[in-house]
Amino acid sequence: MQDSDFEEMEYILDILPEAAKVQEYFEQLDSPIPTEEHLSDEQIVNLVQFEMEGEDEDTSDEEIQLMTPKQAVDGLEAFIKFFEQQEDNSKFNTNELHFFRKYLHITKVIAVESKRQCTLDNFLGN
Repeated sequence: MQDSDFEEMEYILDILPEAAKVQEYFEQLDSPIPTEEHLSDEQIVNLVQFEMEGEDEDTSDEEIQLMTPKQAVDGLEAFIKFFEQQEDNSKFNTNELHFFRKYLHITKVIAVESKRQCTLDNFLGN
């Protein structure tokens, strides 16, 4: 840097209202970054464990997405089809499938009703 550039920078820093903050920012740029330190194996393990604990907390705060009626119909159909295709009937009682077929029918009705058009007034809540 030339002397005139340096003097001009000092002049600008002197007239700035928050010159101390700017100077502190420049000093922070020159300081070493803490992540450049070499970590021991124990420190690495602790760091990874800490990050994994944080991930568990994040997933518990997520909202559970509501299933659409179409998704429920698809799931019940797949469930019924799976049990119907089983060759070993000793593990599965196919006589109980009528309960699931009943709920499949109810869910299909709900899916159809959710697709019904409504008037614009009802949609807007008037």
